[in-house]
Amino acid sequence: MRVVNSIEREMLQSEWENWLINEKSLCDGLDSLLEKGGPKGADKAARDESSTQKVLGSLDRSKKKALEDWRRGHCGSCRKDLAAVMKERMVNHL
Repeated sequence: MRVVNSIEREMLQSEWENWLINEKSLCDGLDSLLEKGGPKGADKAARDESSTQKVLGSLDRSKKKALEDWRRGHCGSCRKDLAAVMKERMVNHL
């Protein structure tokens, strides 16, 4: 029974870590769009065709500010959780 519990615990931990990594990736993309005006590595033509960029460009200032505020809270917590997970992983492997 202990082996099963251990495997289940490892699977849950792995899923949690994968979710955090995915969320951080999404947050990084949103950061890039909001702060730099387009996706990382994209040229102007690609940015102009980006439906996400068109939506962000059509937002009024208050809605864009609300999105930035949400990003700071949500993405900040994901990044902190991911950093804690990675730190714990490094400590456990030493």
